[in-house]
Formats: sequence, structure tokens, C-alpha cells
Amino acid sequence: MNSASGCAIDRGASGEDALLLREFSHRTANEIAAVSAALHLAARSVSGPARGFVDDAAGRLREFGRLHKILAKPVPARSEVGADLVAVCRTLTAGLKEGTNCEVFFDVDDAWVDGRTARRLVLIGAEIVSNAVRHALGEGGGRLAVSLAIDGGDLVLEVNDDGPGMRPVAATSGTGYGGAIVKQLVEVAGGGLEVDSGPGGTAVRVVLPLHGEVRGHVR
Repeated sequence: MNSASGCAIDRGASGEDALLLREFSHRTANEIAAVSAALHLAARSVSGPARGFVDDAAGRLREFGRLHKILAKPVPARSEVGADLVAVCRTLTAGLKEGTNCEVFFDVDDAWVDGRTARRLVLIGAEIVSNAVRHALGEGGGRLAVSLAIDGGDLVLEVNDDGPGMRPVAATSGTGYGGAIVKQLVEVAGGGLEVDSGPGGTAVRVVLPLHGEVRGHVR
């Protein structure tokens, strides 16, 4: 299950497409609720290591449910991109176990920008961070840094971790760190994507062009 839900409703979609997206989002929410209830019942009937596995699964599902609620909202005309990105990333990193020595840092510009670009940026960030949490921040801990800057007419997102890095074929082919989804979203937005990965960690840089006026820019 990818943590970055693709159910964001786009105002640019046709009426029929928007209806189908709303129905898909509604069904997804119902399935999350049903599985959560099943896991809650299962947790009451098991103990020991099995109980830990069930609790972990329930926790991850709760995080996915919160993320789904955020990303399923209709795309507004303008959005506070920095705040939206941090909210989503905090949801994705909330399940990191205490005692694993994991550190997550944010350094973001904030501004009201066009909603469609902001939503794409948040979806891209969610996919990258989700995979970094899954593959880079292991039981031994690790460091994850997320930054967002407004540079002229561009949004610049950087996600860096100190994990083991990706296999060379994954880094170059776009199959690592949710690469296929990220590449598609970046291409649709007319942006650029750079991935630098090695034994000391992975750095992902995404540049998306802004459209329209930027308001309330705060560094």
C-alpha cells in the first residue's frame, strides 16, 4: 500500500471524473474503517509478539487514514503549501517508534500558491517521505530532512536521509523511493527531478514551476 493516496480531487476534472473520484475516495475511507475495526477486534484476541504485529498494523492504517482525509479534499484555488507539506509529512512520520533514535527535520518556506501545484508538490513529498520512512529509517534510527524553498518562480523540494541508499538500478530507473509515481507527477507539472543516492544516504530534489501570484511568502 502506498502511503501517498492518489485520490486528490482536481477541480480541472470533468463532472463525471470528479464524481468517480469522490466515489473512490468514499469507498477507500469505508475500507480503511472496516479494516481498522477488524484489527481492533483481532488485537483483543491475541497476545505476545502477535499482538505487537497487530498493533503496528493498526497504527500504520490509522496514519494512512489521516493522510487519506488530507489528500482527499478538493483542490482549492490557492493553498498554503509549506503548512500542507509539513502536516502530511508529520502524519507519515508519526508512526516512527520511540527509542529508535530517528530524527525528522523541517525547513520550509510558506506561501499561498496555486492549489494544483501545491497539491502536486504535497503528493510528491508524501511519496518520497513515505518511502524514506520505510526504507531509510530502520530500527537503528536515522535522520530525515525535508526542505521547501520558493526560488523565483519555482517550488524547490529537497528530501535527504542518511540511510543505506538505493541500488544503482533503482536510483537511475525511477523504481526507487516511489520513483514511478514521482516522475509522472513531476512530468505532468513540467518540473525537474534529481536523485543522488549512495551508501551514505539519498537526496531527492524536485523543482516545480509556480503558476500565478505568490502571496504571503515567509522564509
